[in-house]
Amino acid sequence: MSEIRMSSEKKIAVIGGGSWATAIVKILCNNVTSVNWWMRNDAAGFVGHTPELLTTTLGREGSDFTAGIFAYCLNAENVTIWKDVPGMLNADPKYFNNTVKLDKISFQEAIELSYYGASVIHPKTLKPLQNKNISLFVKSFVDPQAEGSEIQSSTASDHLIPSFIVKVGQLLISFRTRDFSFIVESHLSDIFNRLSAIGAKINLMQNSALSFSILVDAEKVHIDTILKAFQTDYEVRYNDGLELVTIRHHDQATIDR
Repeated sequence: MSEIRMSSEKKIAVIGGGSWATAIVKILCNNVTSVNWWMRNDAAGFVGHTPELLTTTLGREGSDFTAGIFAYCLNAENVTIWKDVPGMLNADPKYFNNTVKLDKISFQEAIELSYYGASVIHPKTLKPLQNKNISLFVKSFVDPQAEGSEIQSSTASDHLIPSFIVKVGQLLISFRTRDFSFIVESHLSDIFNRLSAIGAKINLMQNSALSFSILVDAEKVHIDTILKAFQTDYEVRYNDGLELVTIRHHDQATIDR
């Protein structure tokens, strides 16, 4: 983590680089003045500041993450997040028919689904809640009286039904050594270090004798950045405009489907 600063009013935490998600929770919870101020005032959860104190948005699901932080700091009993879907579903209704609502699942299962690309809840929202065993309810603002889904610590409610997750806009990149040598541990270490330096998040990877392939979000990692970082030492090939479909808890029936 490169920087943590509190404003003079102790209402704003500015964090630059590194594991800011964990740091923001700690810095707010360790500051009683800050927590008490938020208890008495409304907050726009998706608005933040850059290190230069310029107003910006927090990104995807910023308001949800803010709610998770406040719940952690205030020792809340539960958190309710309102969405345009009935709750946590086993698939995105934009891509699949006959989706099934997950009435009650564990934090562990919800984090796994979010990791693979389920878009209803961001993994960063779940972490502070799981750390203090604070239940999260996901409900629909279209039908406020419906029960929605509950995410809590117990795994007894995980029925492990098949879930389908689609990530669009994927970029497939393959690396080969220029001397036609095998891809070994030293090459993998070098590739991962370079990917980390340019901020690439890998969604899928595959290793063979002569190549190493990864799948990344095209909108977050431009191919020109990859070529600049690797072309000197590796032969780089790529395909864009792809989709990644993940089936969690699959069985033969879901594969046939």
